[in-house]
Amino acid sequence: MSSAVTSSKTTQPAQTPAAGDPGVGASRFAGVGRLLRSAWRYLRQASGDDGYERYVEHMALVHPGEPTVSRSEYFRMCQEQKWDGIKRCC
Repeated sequence: MSSAVTSSKTTQPAQTPAAGDPGVGASRFAGVGRLLRSAWRYLRQASGDDGYERYVEHMALVHPGEPTVSRSEYFRMCQEQKWDGIKRCC
């Protein structure tokens, strides 16, 4: 008596993305989105636009418990620091 093993493998058709499913193309756009966010973050850091956020993070890490100044007060302090002192070109 020979024992024959039958395979119960069933083949399923390839699945295609549903109408609202982002599918494969979305992964390309995700990379572009990450690139744009990274470029925006770099631009804000290079221009000093993220200075207040970095100040708040620094205060929380290095000086916990000390109060932080408001955004407008921080801007005023930065402007005073930038423009206080010599005000001539030569």
